[in-house]
Amino acid sequence: VGPTLTAKERSDLEAKTKAEQAQQELLDEERRRDRALLIRYPTPSVHEKERMEALARVSRVKQAAIVQVADLLDQKAKLMEEMAFYAKDPSKAPAKLKRQVDEVNQTLAAQGRFMADKDAEAARVNARFDAEQERLAPLWQLAAPAKTN
Repeated sequence: VGPTLTAKERSDLEAKTKAEQAQQELLDEERRRDRALLIRYPTPSVHEKERMEALARVSRVKQAAIVQVADLLDQKAKLMEEMAFYAKDPSKAPAKLKRQVDEVNQTLAAQGRFMADKDAEAARVNARFDAEQERLAPLWQLAAPAKTN
């Protein structure tokens, strides 16, 4: 039987034990995530294909926004042709025309923000896949010899 521990020694021992358990849980969780990644992406080509599909989805949405921006620019050009009639005194332009110009400008600004968000989303997708690839590279190396045996 060992010596009786003081309250401080007991609390230090408990803290050390809890820290070791927490560290072990983190390692177990990391192993589970690694296994899940390896199951989802068994080879680099599967991972790259998934990246391309994710980027293609973002690109399709952005292309739709580009088409809408082109339409809005056409609308704006037509409205500006109408506004040219009031070039000498823009205050005489009808309120409806002014409102339409403002709405088109606001929609164009919103589409600009939307496309910037899509660019940021594409960057996030690439960053996520880069991080996964970095984590998966050694796992693929370890898994490759196992498949040849």
